[in-house]
Amino acid sequence: GGPAALGKQLKVKDRIVAVNGEPVVGMDIADAVDLIRGEANTPVILTVIRDVKGSDGTSKEEKVDVSILRGEVV
Repeated sequence: GGPAALGKQLKVKDRIVAVNGEPVVGMDIADAVDLIRGEANTPVILTVIRDVKGSDGTSKEEKVDVSILRGEVV
């Protein structure tokens, strides 16, 4: 039920690889979460890798930038 769920832009199994252009692959999870968190109602751009089905039925990876507004962290 956070901001990502409201926008419907993130999908199940998306893999976040960057936050505001900063790579997070191999980064400690707490450090990556700190990059995502911020002042409520400010934008953050998540770069994700998503598996998509091609027209021929094969699976491929697609890189997508998703912009969401941060919510209040309680």
